[in-house]
Order: sequence, then C-alpha cells, then structure tokens
Amino acid sequence: MSMKALLIAAIAIGAVMYSDLNAQRGGGGSRGGGATARPGGNPGGNPGGNPRGNPGGNFGGPVPIPGTDVRLIDDQGNDVPQGQSGELLVRGAQVMAGYWQRPDETAKMIKDGWLGTGDVATIDTDGYLQIVDRKKDMILVSGFNVYPNEVEAVLAADPRVAEVAVLGVPDPLCGEAVVAFIVRRDPALTADDIRKSARASLTNYKVPKTVVFRDELPKSNVGKVLRKDLRAAAIAAHAAQ
Repeated sequence: MSMKALLIAAIAIGAVMYSDLNAQRGGGGSRGGGATARPGGNPGGNPGGNPRGNPGGNFGGPVPIPGTDVRLIDDQGNDVPQGQSGELLVRGAQVMAGYWQRPDETAKMIKDGWLGTGDVATIDTDGYLQIVDRKKDMILVSGFNVYPNEVEAVLAADPRVAEVAVLGVPDPLCGEAVVAFIVRRDPALTADDIRKSARASLTNYKVPKTVVFRDELPKSNVGKVLRKDLRAAAIAAHAAQ
C-alpha cells in the first residue's frame, strides 16, 4: 500500500520539511488552508502539487477551490499588481455571512462581500498562490517590510538549527527590530553564526539583530509555535543588548 497524496493544512511548515516529505514519497505534496469563518475558503492545494515545485512559501502553490474568488489588496484597499504581495480576500458560498448578532465585528471582517483573511500573499502569472505570512506578524524595519516566515525559512535551512521562531520588537532607531529564538542542534552554534548564515540569503535589514537561544519553543496543542508567548522575552532580550 502506497501513499497517493499528501495534504498539509492547519499549520505552516518550512521549505526544508516540505522538501524532505516530498522526497520521501516521490513528490506531489500539496498544502491548503482555511478557517472557521471560511471553511475551505482559502485556496486549497491541487492533488498533484505545484508542477513548478515549491518556492518555499507556506502553501507551496495552491489554487482557489471551485466556487471561491480571491483578490489581493494593499493597505488602501486597492488591488495589487500581479506578483506583488497584498492581503488575501476571499469570496464564495462557503464563506460566513457574518458573526451572530455582532454587526460591528462583521463590518470589520467583511467589506462589499469580501472576507479579509489577515494573510499576506502573492499570486503568480500561472495563478498559483503563495501565503507569505500573517499581516499582524509583519515587522516594519526602517520602513521596510520583513515577514517572519521568510527569515525563519532561511535560518531553519541551517543544519545546526533544530527550531526557530522570529518576531519583531520595538526599537528606538529602526522602529522595529528582528529577534530570532533558536533551538540549537549544534551546541557550538553562536549568535554570530546565525547572523552570518542569514546574511548569505537575506538583505541586511532582515538579519536578526538579537538572537536568543532556548532549549525549546512554546507550542500549541497541535505543535504550532506560539510567537505571542515569546514577545515579552524578545523585548527584554533586545533591550538588554
């Protein structure tokens, strides 16, 4: 008996794990996502996966499921050009009509029939979608957008790193600064090693200013790393530098 398809949802996995899983089963893995307000309403992975491979984003190239419309907008509500990142909006029969007896909350989430997902994404010329990160997790460094998932993917690719979590903290000079929490696979790994590894693939403003080593990272019951539980420690560590 062999595995015919591999579907990944509920939690983002890094490019390294995604590649390893596909290598073990001969490729074809796909990712999808949704939420209570939009069950299956986010694009879902096609069974064969993205034929061009996984560029390293959270979803790995899914397309909208039948009956679902998607669009990407900027902070002013304008549609973004193809290939540029923007907040993902979805519309379809399966998307909720609103919150029960909470018109105020409904108005925040749904505008002109489009549900705001809070996800930042891109859509390429073939219609494949890449989830970049959660909009609320974006780090603004000296006016430049930094997405934690991108930094985490680069750091996780280092074989000396077992686990990583990245988030932003207030900084008097840059507005916000990038902080990385690392669980080491190699006990000899240093903060300078982490920064050197990051600089090989990232522009300077995306490189972690503060690196914190821990024995483990806080996780939910399903194994998702809880960035919010690291915020206080991140602020303290950055301030101590």
